[in-house]
Amino acid sequence: MKTKRNSTSALLFVIFGLIAGGSFITGEPMELVVWIIIFIIIAIIAISYEISNKNERATKLNSAIDSTINFTASTTIQGYDARYSFSIDQERRKVLIAFADYNEHKTIIDFADIISVELLEDSNTTFSKSTMRTIGGGVVGGVLAGGVGAIVGGLSGDSKGKKKTSRISVKILIRNQSTPSITIDCYKGEPIDMTSDSQSIKEARSIVDHVSVIIDMIDRENAATSQTKSIADELEKLCSLKEKGILTEEEFQMQKSKLLS
Repeated sequence: MKTKRNSTSALLFVIFGLIAGGSFITGEPMELVVWIIIFIIIAIIAISYEISNKNERATKLNSAIDSTINFTASTTIQGYDARYSFSIDQERRKVLIAFADYNEHKTIIDFADIISVELLEDSNTTFSKSTMRTIGGGVVGGVLAGGVGAIVGGLSGDSKGKKKTSRISVKILIRNQSTPSITIDCYKGEPIDMTSDSQSIKEARSIVDHVSVIIDMIDRENAATSQTKSIADELEKLCSLKEKGILTEEEFQMQKSKLLS
């Protein structure tokens, strides 16, 4: 509190000096100098207010993650303006999406419940990946490494959308009747060049990359499970044929070897 008072006193002293000195040096009317100083003060207050709000939103997002039972974030992407966070618990195979502007609203999604992910530019889909299907690009070197959920690579593929966009979103479709999809607005504002080095663009593509890798992982697991089940079904059929006397022991063993090879 003492520091704040000292800072305020110093600021008032500087303002008074600028007003008095500015009028004396420049010879400009006192009113003009005062209005300039007032404008500067308003700008400083507005910037300080926005920084304070951003810090408050970031605190809410961190609280939403920390207060979630049975969830330990191994990877977290927090929106550049601290309006959302996207977190992954690789060990428990869950995703947590939180929004600071909606009373710490958050959604937890199991990996297996993710159906698809889309990258939207002004509501136009420029990339889409769903279970066993990819449109518009692909994950390059995307690997969830170990238990930390680190990702390597990025979203590629030629975008056929606009060169500039005023809204960048990520839409995730999930297996949930009450909330079938979640849309994360990574950027809303003045049109920006999609080829620029914008932090918001990087965050959107990073989220898409992570979800795409999760979808690939689940697809591989499902394919392996399906193959194992198929082999088990074939073995059961061979055993049935042998029991019925249709196959001899030698024929059974030969077919079994082929199936398991």
